[in-house]
Amino acid sequence: MHDDGTPPLLTVDGGVATITLNRPRHHNRLHDEDLRALIGHVQAVDRDPAVRVLVLAARVRSDAPVFSAGFHVGAFGDDAGAAVRAFAAAADAVAAARPVTMAALNGSVYGGATDLALACDFRLGVEGMELRMPAAALGLHYYPSGLRRAVATIGLRAAQRLFCWGSRSMLQRCRRWVFWTSVCRPRTCLRPCANAASRSLRWRHWRCRP
Repeated sequence: MHDDGTPPLLTVDGGVATITLNRPRHHNRLHDEDLRALIGHVQAVDRDPAVRVLVLAARVRSDAPVFSAGFHVGAFGDDAGAAVRAFAAAADAVAAARPVTMAALNGSVYGGATDLALACDFRLGVEGMELRMPAAALGLHYYPSGLRRAVATIGLRAAQRLFCWGSRSMLQRCRRWVFWTSVCRPRTCLRPCANAASRSLRWRHWRCRP
C-alpha cells in the first residue's frame, strides 16, 4: 500500500508551532484540502498567544528531496484560476500570521511553494537545492500579492527572471537575490539549525503582528 500522505500537520512545542507538509511521495504538491488545512493551522496558531514562532517544514524523500512542488493544478479540473486563488489565500495567511515565521526548506522549491517561502520572515535552505517558478510557462496569471512579495524580497530584476524565464535557479544565484536568511551544510544540519533559530527567535522581544 502506497503512502499518499496527509494534509499538513500542526504541532506546538514550547511556544514554537510547526506546520509540516506531509505528502513526500508526491513531492509535497498541494491540493485544495492541503491549502485549506494550512490556512486553518495558521488561524489556530494566531489564536494561541503562547506561540511566538511559526515554522513551515516538510517531510521529504531522501532520494529526491523536494520541499514542495507547488499547487496541484490538475486537482482543480479546468478551473486553474481557482487553484491560483486558493494558493494566494494560503500564502497571504502565512504572510499575515501573528508570530514570527520561518521556512525550513530541506529540499527544492517549485511553483507556488516559492511564495510560501517568501511569505515567511526567515528562510533556511540547504546546499544543492533549486528554486523554480514556471507560472508564465504554464500560462497562469500569478496573483498580485505574490508578485509584490517577490519584488519586495529579491528585487524587481530577479523577480522578472524568476517569473518570466521560469528557469531553474540554483542556490548560488538565489543567494545573490537575498532569498535566503541562512544556508545549512550539510543537509542534515537543517533540523538542528532550525531548532536553534526557533529557540532564539522565541525569546526575543519581537513585536508580533496583531
